[in-house]
Amino acid sequence: MLFVTLMTYKSHLSRQQLDEASQRRARWTYPPGLELIAEYWVQGSPQVITIVEAEEIGSVMAANYTWLDVFDITTSPAVTVNEGCLLYTSPRPRDRGSTRMQ
Repeated sequence: MLFVTLMTYKSHLSRQQLDEASQRRARWTYPPGLELIAEYWVQGSPQVITIVEAEEIGSVMAANYTWLDVFDITTSPAVTVNEGCLLYTSPRPRDRGSTRMQ
């Protein structure tokens, strides 16, 4: 399963803390159970965007806890564009109690 994480520096950090966090991030490695698909350092907000593949969200959350001192973090499950198109175009079972508007 794919997960996208958006990381925004906490607003109270000093310039020195931001520099130290960037250096720490550059040295950091992803733990076992996470396969890095992409990591972007953005010149804007959020400052870091990661895409990882993992069997379950627990390993993603564990990695995120490492960074809670410097980042506000949001993680969401995701699908590729091809997977999304397949989900959108595949037949869906009709809800028995739903009302259909035409």
